[in-house]
Amino acid sequence: MRSWSTARWYSLVPRIVSEGKLEAANGRLGAAQLVGNELAGPPIGGLLFGLSMWLPFVVDAASFATSGALLQGIKGDFTPRSEGSVTTSVWQDAKVGLRWLAGHDVLRATAAGLGVINIASGSWAILVLFSLEILDLTGVGFGLLVSATAVGGVAGSFLGERVARTIGRGRGMLWPLAVGGLATAGIGLSSDALVAGALMLVEGLALGIFNVIGRSLRQVLTPDRLMGRVTSGFRMLSYGMGAVGAVVGGLLADAFGLRVPFVAGGLAVVIVSVSMGLWINERTIAEAQARVEAV
Repeated sequence: MRSWSTARWYSLVPRIVSEGKLEAANGRLGAAQLVGNELAGPPIGGLLFGLSMWLPFVVDAASFATSGALLQGIKGDFTPRSEGSVTTSVWQDAKVGLRWLAGHDVLRATAAGLGVINIASGSWAILVLFSLEILDLTGVGFGLLVSATAVGGVAGSFLGERVARTIGRGRGMLWPLAVGGLATAGIGLSSDALVAGALMLVEGLALGIFNVIGRSLRQVLTPDRLMGRVTSGFRMLSYGMGAVGAVVGGLLADAFGLRVPFVAGGLAVVIVSVSMGLWINERTIAEAQARVEAV
């Protein structure tokens, strides 16, 4: 249900706001999601559970109902513009979206890079062990460490619009990605909790900017009729390769120690971000956008 609803609201945003405001809209949505999922949600859930075991589930259900009621207030026709009225299956739709994605230079490079990045991010699977054994943190300290990433992500979500406007969507997406990779490698080399926390803040900031601009770019370059299918393809790569990355991170940690997944993964992200620049730059983005507008 969550994957379906996320794909739908990603597709809905470009129908509500103009292209020039996509980063602002996606940034606010991303920030709200991070605050709810990473910062406010867990402590509120714990408080409700402490009052009664069933209370968090009731409040969660009520939040879905409230969200649905608020969405009903959005005016407009949001039916995707399609080519004909042929009935297709979910699998056929998925194949169409993936086939289109494979034929698009900019988005194919973005999707492939995202897949490799999620494999390289397998260090997150061992973060709790790294925190306890290398940084010598308690459970509370680990919670604060993770919160630093979320705080950085919220800030990055709001900065995405300004970065894209200042240096363009191509550089605005890839430069922060490289910075985030360097921060990840730095975490692996650190033994100080404060330094690691600061680097996780930087990493969250960089990823927040990358996510906002990358999502906006995908919305600009994808035809309306394929928006949901292409979004689902990206999410499949994100979750699927993330699972592979967790296994890779665990194997590297077991074979070479807890620092190696962070250092190797961070450097891999830097290399990938530089390589993606061959296909993702202001020229290729402008050409791809012109093709969409010509349809």
